Amino acid sequence: MIPICETFTSLQGEVQGLGRHAFFIRTFGCNLAKKCPIDCDTPYSWKEGINGVKPWQFQSPASLKKQMIESGSNTCIITGGEPMLHQEELTDVIEGMKLGAKIHLEFFIETNGTIDPISTLCTDRAVFFNVSPKMDDFDPRRFPLNRSVFKHVVDPRSSKNLDNLLDLLHGYNESLRRRVFVMPLSRNRSEYHEGSELLAAWCIKHGLNFGPRLHLSLWDGEKGR
Repeated sequence: MIPICETFTSLQGEVQGLGRHAFFIRTFGCNLAKKCPIDCDTPYSWKEGINGVKPWQFQSPASLKKQMIESGSNTCIITGGEPMLHQEELTDVIEGMKLGAKIHLEFFIETNGTIDPISTLCTDRAVFFNVSPKMDDFDPRRFPLNRSVFKHVVDPRSSKNLDNLLDLLHGYNESLRRRVFVMPLSRNRSEYHEGSELLAAWCIKHGLNFGPRLHLSLWDGEKGR
């Protein structure tokens, strides 16, 4: 059983799988929570509710599989919170969904990169990782590079932010740099569009990939989108 704060069907808004019709599973709980160096845009995925009301419920692999089938999608986005807190349970969910499936399914796990993936997930070719590194000592080589991308969220108005990212990427080889996407720090459509214009020009100048945030552009950060 996994603590789930929401499930919904929408379009994948970021990096791998961008624009794809997808079933989303948002797990509850985060190992960084208030310690995260970047302002969290989904605090409801780790904050306990008011007056002891839990903002999550346990769901079984069978229940999640049923919802996935009803969504009509072959793509599952597993996000959080920090879903890697529940790796063993997620393995059961993924294997259960694939069992008897009439179409090829793909799973994209969105993680902060602080928890190493277990071997079962690393070797499953249907599992991909969208990693948003939050710690300075992050090592991308802990993830299967051919199925992982690394999204760095920066404030395009902060020269310190941009310079720090360039310093980090200086230690990456060319193939690893091609797995990196840079996104503008933004909480709503207005901030996203303003920051995108600045950051896109910077990415072009430095030969880096720009990471769109489709859900902000389309739905202005609305929950469940």
